[in-house]
Amino acid sequence: MNVVAPAAPTAVETSNEAMLYRSIQGLTLPDVPGAFESFGQPESLARMMREYFVVAENCAARMVTVRWTGSRPTIFLTWPSVVMIGMDETDIESSTNRRAIHSAVKGGLLVMPGAQPHLVIALERRPEGVHATVDLLDYQPRFGHSAAVRWVYRHTQVPVHIVVGRLYLRQLRKEWIN
Repeated sequence: MNVVAPAAPTAVETSNEAMLYRSIQGLTLPDVPGAFESFGQPESLARMMREYFVVAENCAARMVTVRWTGSRPTIFLTWPSVVMIGMDETDIESSTNRRAIHSAVKGGLLVMPGAQPHLVIALERRPEGVHATVDLLDYQPRFGHSAAVRWVYRHTQVPVHIVVGRLYLRQLRKEWIN
């Protein structure tokens, strides 16, 4: 599953006319005995979030770097050192059939001030296997009220979200099976 689109119709319309974007990449993993429990531990979910950002750095050809303060990732432009996306501490969700790690986007040069997007990496046990997803919810690019900025975002950042999500999930599948 790969979806990048304006947020669901139930999303609140923004007063600034900017679109709310949602980027979802997902795949179904085999229900390998013990894997869901192992990968669903808090330290494993934290490692998954860090690995996701390593993939993001590599996809950006090292034009950006990710620095961590505790469990808070911040994406910087390599030079000059400018915060592109600042994120909050991660939160863990754990239930019988779902494990996830969340981080709210708090700001940065690429984010519309006042927007409340967040990143979720989740594992969900289903009858057909374990569904893994990378989900960026309610993202608004800075100056997203402009048609030109929305066009640039759709033709630059949207493909980056898709590529990073797909590559990360491919890497996760290899780890999961081994």
